[in-house]
Amino acid sequence: MNIQGIIENFKNNQSEIDEKVIILKSIYKNEEQLWNALEVIDPGIIISERVMNLLADSLQMVDDKKRVELFDLNDIKNIYQVLVQYYPNNIQYQIDLISFVYNVLDDEREAKNLINQTMKIIEDNRKCLLNFLEEMKDDRVV
Repeated sequence: MNIQGIIENFKNNQSEIDEKVIILKSIYKNEEQLWNALEVIDPGIIISERVMNLLADSLQMVDDKKRVELFDLNDIKNIYQVLVQYYPNNIQYQIDLISFVYNVLDDEREAKNLINQTMKIIEDNRKCLLNFLEEMKDDRVV
């Protein structure tokens, strides 16, 4: 496969994921429909961080008592932790984890620790990006 084929394959896969996420978001409030859709979704799409984030959000809205027994709050927390682990520079996932720990699990101490970690990540990324841009700017001027 040539480079253009790889790029097109990537774009097609992203489009397919986008379409599935749009469908899942459209049925988000219909719990039965959402769960049915998640059960038959292609495993290649379920690994998308966008689908996992949607799953974590939707688990917080489950009303069906039989479904509630299939997971606990730590499972939701685990999804957010995995998203943060694999996408550490996605600040939204950091915020989702912090919000869940603080608002749902009511663990102010852990939330504050997560806030401090996130602030450090933001500051480190900010410094790194500014240094990189300064170096680029200086190289182009010289």
